[in-house]
Amino acid sequence: MLKYTAKRILTFIPMLIAISLLSFIISINAPGDPVERLSKAAGNEGSVEQQSGASKKIKEELRRKLGLDLPIFYFSIGDIASSDTLYKVQDKYHQANLKALTHQCGNWKVVSEYYHALLKLQKAHQKLNTKDIWKRDTTKSINAINETSNQFGFEIGSLLETSKSDILDFKFNKMASLIQENDFLNQISNQFYSVGNSREKLISESTKWKNYIPSAKWYGGNNQYHLWLFGNMSYYPFKTIIKFKSIFKTKSEIPQVFAEMCKSRSADNHKEYLNSGDYTHFNNVCSELAKFSNDTTGISSSRLLRTFDANSYESADSLYTAIYNQNINQIENLINTIKHPDGSIERNRRKGLLRGDFGISYIDGQPISTKIWQKVWISFSLSIMSIILAYLISIPIGIFSAYKKDSAIDRGTSLVLFTLYSMPSFFIGTLLLLYFANPDNLSWFPVSGIQDPTSFDPDWSFWMKTKHRMPYLILPIITYTYGSFAFLSRIMRIGMIEVVSQDYIRTARAKGLGERKVILKHALRNSLLPILTVFASIFPVAIGGSVIIEVIFSIPGMGVEVYNSILNYDYPMIITVFTITGFLTMLGYLIVDILYAIVDPRISYS
Repeated sequence: MLKYTAKRILTFIPMLIAISLLSFIISINAPGDPVERLSKAAGNEGSVEQQSGASKKIKEELRRKLGLDLPIFYFSIGDIASSDTLYKVQDKYHQANLKALTHQCGNWKVVSEYYHALLKLQKAHQKLNTKDIWKRDTTKSINAINETSNQFGFEIGSLLETSKSDILDFKFNKMASLIQENDFLNQISNQFYSVGNSREKLISESTKWKNYIPSAKWYGGNNQYHLWLFGNMSYYPFKTIIKFKSIFKTKSEIPQVFAEMCKSRSADNHKEYLNSGDYTHFNNVCSELAKFSNDTTGISSSRLLRTFDANSYESADSLYTAIYNQNINQIENLINTIKHPDGSIERNRRKGLLRGDFGISYIDGQPISTKIWQKVWISFSLSIMSIILAYLISIPIGIFSAYKKDSAIDRGTSLVLFTLYSMPSFFIGTLLLLYFANPDNLSWFPVSGIQDPTSFDPDWSFWMKTKHRMPYLILPIITYTYGSFAFLSRIMRIGMIEVVSQDYIRTARAKGLGERKVILKHALRNSLLPILTVFASIFPVAIGGSVIIEVIFSIPGMGVEVYNSILNYDYPMIITVFTITGFLTMLGYLIVDILYAIVDPRISYS
């Protein structure tokens, strides 16, 4: 059994890779631009110019945070006409337009020239100051100037996202007429005509034949999928901490020269040297540390540079001081909180899907792992308790119905169970609240939630928390469970009827064994196989919760969270639930296979 289990676990690896690939493909092809959504959620204040600059910086940072400035996969297969660095273009719609233009033209060089010419035109247009233009020419109202300028800017934006030739002709003619009719636009006419010349090259220097010659490009591990799956949490700080620890544990003191180097630098000196790009000091520190540890490769200058932010001079000074004082805890805290030299602390913090980092929510920018673990235990606990209760009740009912096959009790039990099965959960849930959580009837249970926020103490023991929450969970568990009775008991009944008709059951009875012993000892275990199979499909659904029941009882579980994510197009949350459900499906089938061998000795995996 142990060998079989190990083999099954090994087969999880390719299946998990397949699930992760499918999830990743869904995530990158999801509608909309995540950068735009997250940047809007961040919000900006100030003037239009300030907002534009702030928005640009926010978008750049979000792109680094999401890994969108990296290639999609380890390799790409395309044609020699396409660019292998198209992922560096920030705007998702610009990327799509450049891809379409390249397919039409077959010459990435001229497409790139056309795109950069448009960007220069856009930048020149943004520098236009309508107030200064109005002061120079008061014959036009400032509103008219603003309207014309905005219209011209809109056309530039359209060109950046349009590849159809008829629409391009219309846009260029419209912009040319605006320049002719408005003298103040002559300031950017050179840039506009440069765009026009670049567009003519798209036709005159077209090389469509390149679209039919395949090409492959290898990017290595620095790609979006690798970041999404394995993360990019810097291993340099971890290795540096280990090296520091080994040094401090094996050496009684730090050499004077190294100590003085670490102690002498002030924050101002760090600032002066780092701004000038002089990393000699870092090289010297690493060289002395390597000599001290008798390891010339363990701590390199590049590794130490990657360990902390070159713009955080105080952090660098604190790190040196901590090294001098041999303060291991302080070193760990500093290295765990400092940034990469490019300032992208978020990228170093990406742990990847395999380490529980599911990305960030499009709704509020919060980590998915934080949001999901706060809610998933609630839905999972309710579902597991419901499954256990359903099995404990349904199995005896199924056995009894099979034993009393076609009797009045069997028919009556079936009638009651199928009547319950036909009643929708929202009706039963509302009915339970009306009669058992209503001061006008019986106020036996709380109306909503899973705990009393005024009296609940997070420091309570597990049993104290369970005792406090149990009254809140009884009605939801009943609502979760009642519908399963008919389904599970019928499966158990059919399985038992099939087993009791077997020859070995008749043999057991012929030997004089009591009916109770025949049913519970000989027939029960073999008849459990069908009902165990059902468990494999029920188990993965446990994390999803029930939207209706959680809304009725005001339970902050995954059902409501997933529903809100669907309404708000929060794809990272949806994909996370999809991925975890896939993993739990495999886990459920493994558990069922093990249970098969336990309940039926005839099944062997040796």
